Amino acid sequence: MRNIEQELKLQLTAREYALVAARAAECGDARTVSITNHYFVGDDMSRDTMVRIRQIGDRYVLCYKRRLNNADEVMVCDERETNVDGPFTNMALQVGLPYRSLNSIFDTDVFTSWLKYVGKSETLRTCFMLDEWRVELDKCSYLGRTDYELECESDHVDSLEKLK
Repeated sequence: MRNIEQELKLQLTAREYALVAARAAECGDARTVSITNHYFVGDDMSRDTMVRIRQIGDRYVLCYKRRLNNADEVMVCDERETNVDGPFTNMALQVGLPYRSLNSIFDTDVFTSWLKYVGKSETLRTCFMLDEWRVELDKCSYLGRTDYELECESDHVDSLEKLK
């Protein structure tokens, strides 16, 4: 459940997104999935902490992520996940998430107030190999906006620097 994640995150313009998407289409292994992220916040949550339920098809994953470091577009996070189901998700969307349960599920003590549902984002994610990297190209829609992003996880910062 616990994972230290180190990833490169680059914001892209619509034009840059189109160029990378065209490159992804040239790769024989590219696949695109639709993702819905439902976000929750507590009254005293740090801006470095995020809780979401991610839905891909009929699969639901409850995720807690806390940023540990952010330098030169590379973020290091403590990320913890657990599978949940549709009824759990529907209840959470209606009434929120109890902080004591979250602390127990994620083996932490960072939550001190009930988390309320605040909204969702819709993402089209295209995953493909680009040389030695597994790249995720995202088109995210939320609150009437669309953002474009390139992400890549690696255990080696120098590899992420090379990708940049």
